[in-house]
Amino acid sequence: MVELRLQREDLETRRIEVTQLMKQVASHTADTTRPNKIEEVKQEGIRLRTQLKELTKVWWDVEETAVTRALSLPNSLHSETPIEDSRELYSFIPPKSAHSPSDSTKLDVKFVSHSPTAFYMRGLSARLELNWMRNFSNDWISKGYNLISPPDFVRSLIVDGCGLDFNNPQKVLSLATVPDHGSLEKGNGFHLVGGSSLPAMVAFLTKNAIEEPIPLRLASAGRTYHPPTESNHEDLTNTTQASSIHLLTVMKNCPDAMFKEVVRVQETISMQLQKLDVNFRIIAVPARQLESWEQYRSSVELFSSSSKKFIQVANISIIGDYISRRLSIYGPNKEWPGFVTSQALSVPKLLYCYLKN
Repeated sequence: MVELRLQREDLETRRIEVTQLMKQVASHTADTTRPNKIEEVKQEGIRLRTQLKELTKVWWDVEETAVTRALSLPNSLHSETPIEDSRELYSFIPPKSAHSPSDSTKLDVKFVSHSPTAFYMRGLSARLELNWMRNFSNDWISKGYNLISPPDFVRSLIVDGCGLDFNNPQKVLSLATVPDHGSLEKGNGFHLVGGSSLPAMVAFLTKNAIEEPIPLRLASAGRTYHPPTESNHEDLTNTTQASSIHLLTVMKNCPDAMFKEVVRVQETISMQLQKLDVNFRIIAVPARQLESWEQYRSSVELFSSSSKKFIQVANISIIGDYISRRLSIYGPNKEWPGFVTSQALSVPKLLYCYLKN
């Protein structure tokens, strides 16, 4: 691109020189050679404009390729991110109970045949969902979070700004291409993400000014939608729709301060889970398992006695200014703020582990 830029600057300079030469020829040449000289200068000007036009097209193609590749680069890593293997940060094992694992999930959740991921919560499951959403939301409000209600649908621009591939059906749900919903091919499609999701909360920020004081702590309690990762039927750990609570902290882009915010969120989630008397752990995820937009992620995992493995029910991520730069979201003093985000609750996953234990 440097070579192309130098060529373009040279052509621009020569084009200006030809323009000046044309003025000189027109005003000072009075002999019979004047028409020929004017024609020569005109032809030189036409040749330079043609070269400049062709070079500009090449420049645009190279620029589009370079920008596209630059936007696909992953975020930088935080110093606390493990390079090779995950690192356990905290674990909690409740006192042993006399109760044995039951099949309560089957009794309280009804899956329906018209969709492999459609289900209804009943009885105890429905009551737990209502209680958790209410109580956990109140916990975050008491910690200084502002409850907001972002949109369930966002444009492709927002999805792309969050580092997600809006054309990938395994990453985000897209509406059919109809006039009212835009076109994915043109980059202005419509996507169902749910109000309790990172893209929805980022979309909220693009329409509001961020002013002092910061950090600005936001919470959204509602639905989140994402494509199922597997084709398993009747699996609460792999649902398309989930009741959830999502957090987003907008703050100064300082690595140490953002990590302290992660610890702050972890402590609150730990307190909430300890009240449920469940076996869980918090681990720092290694670099190879991070999403492209993440600098750091800690995963909150509950142990499932039925599957004999830990299942993620919450997570906390440091984003830094990766998204704010891509979407031109400015904070105080026209600086790009840093983001710390968390899916603080996923009801189906927590319900699955809780009732199975």
